Amino acid sequence: MFLPRTNDMMRLRSWGLSVSMVDYARESPIIAGMANTDKSDHTFDLANFTKILKAFLKQIPENMGEVAHRRGQANTGLVKTMHTAIRRLDDMLDELDPVRQPVGRIELFAPATIGRLIGRELESLPLIPLAKIQDFYGAGIYAIYYRGKYPAYAPISGTECPIYVGKGDPDELHTITPREQGKGISRRLHKHRDNIEIADNLDLADFFCRYLATESGWQMTAESFLIALYHPVWNKETGICQGFGKHGDKARTELSKWDVLHGGRGWAKGQTSRRGYTVESVNADIQKHFLSLLESDRAFWTKLLNTAWLKTVKR
Repeated sequence: MFLPRTNDMMRLRSWGLSVSMVDYARESPIIAGMANTDKSDHTFDLANFTKILKAFLKQIPENMGEVAHRRGQANTGLVKTMHTAIRRLDDMLDELDPVRQPVGRIELFAPATIGRLIGRELESLPLIPLAKIQDFYGAGIYAIYYRGKYPAYAPISGTECPIYVGKGDPDELHTITPREQGKGISRRLHKHRDNIEIADNLDLADFFCRYLATESGWQMTAESFLIALYHPVWNKETGICQGFGKHGDKARTELSKWDVLHGGRGWAKGQTSRRGYTVESVNADIQKHFLSLLESDRAFWTKLLNTAWLKTVKR
């Protein structure tokens, strides 16, 4: 059986309800009414609804043990109806309450909030040439930016849209200071620098980066936020030109799109693309990727992508 989500249970209790609705709500006309009542019905009788709701509340068992024996039974349809009723009641409460909800609200320790704060702090830092990265302590996140002339990357060249976002994990969990965390970020950046330097058609001088040491454990949250925001073309999560972050520590039988396009890595030689990737097909995928982003949110991406490239795009 699926129980109501935590937020939904909190709403139930805030109205004087309990999760023991499971024992009663299957036969309750009010549940069906809340789930199915047409909001456009202007003849809605608020006084009668209040009476029905009060009667309904009186019939809900207060003792959770009374419905515990129902746990595990096939109540999926009931739970779905309950979720709908909760949302409808929540909407109704917002409309009836003379005190309005806040325009904005932040949950300071929610993962999404932490990820956003770390990501924005990273973006406030100056760019550093990737070629000049030295060893330093700290685990956290980093972003790599492109400033070159490779045609496929024209949409992001010279922009604040990263070509790759990554994280450097601490050497041990629960470490506090950058020294204790080890060289997680710099170790990753050095590997990326080496891969770019030996690529057949990339110039290391065209790459810059930002990095930010974070409290251990938050680097993945921040990385996920930036990947979801920018859809970096080299990240595997984006699925367009993945393979840049691959390590040559295991035998591989599939040549990544990144290696098809840029080559140079010795351990990748001898591999073939069983899926038939070619330089032309990967370049085409990258072009489609940026066009798709532009169409998905033109206002956002028009501000972010390369102005000269945007002028070449037909509306």
